[in-house]
Amino acid sequence: MSLYNTIIAVIRCPSCGQKPQVEMQIEFGLKNFLQYKIGDTVQWLPRKAVHNGGRPEDGCLTVEAYGICPLCRHDFFVPIEIEHDRIKRVVTEAARVGYDSQKPSNTHSGDPQ
Repeated sequence: MSLYNTIIAVIRCPSCGQKPQVEMQIEFGLKNFLQYKIGDTVQWLPRKAVHNGGRPEDGCLTVEAYGICPLCRHDFFVPIEIEHDRIKRVVTEAARVGYDSQKPSNTHSGDPQ
């Protein structure tokens, strides 16, 4: 099991359009099951490359978070913007479908012919 952090935010679900509070997984900075919210300062690993948890230039980075809507249960990926070491926003307009949402449905309508 790999380490990750979470961010909790009220966002518009890209599938159902509702605005629940969603806990999303993020993998950047010090990965130690930390919990963030918008406005929090990110903890970086000193003397490490960005892809290994180190601080990006000027503390600015856009990363992808993975979440599941607690209302409709559809999963999605959504960009998280970090500016000057602070989590600025969740970009719900740029969300994309997740793993489960890409699977074809096993249900059918009507009887076989």
